[in-house]
Amino acid sequence: MLIGWQNLIRKRIERTKQIISEAEKELRLLAKNSLFLPGLMLYWAEGDKSGSNEVVKFTNSDSVMVKLKKKSII
Repeated sequence: MLIGWQNLIRKRIERTKQIISEAEKELRLLAKNSLFLPGLMLYWAEGDKSGSNEVVKFTNSDSVMVKLKKKSII
């Protein structure tokens, strides 16, 4: 019989495996978009990582970069 903390660890490991599996499937779909990786790099370099996880914030004074980022998420 598992002790309470052992059961919590087991559940966390199972949930982590499920999340990784779902992320791998989603990445395969996203990677088909040729602008996904450039857009991801732009977000990493210029995006706002604070606040809500539901919003993409991107700031750059170069209009070409802004257009590229916009195309990468559409």
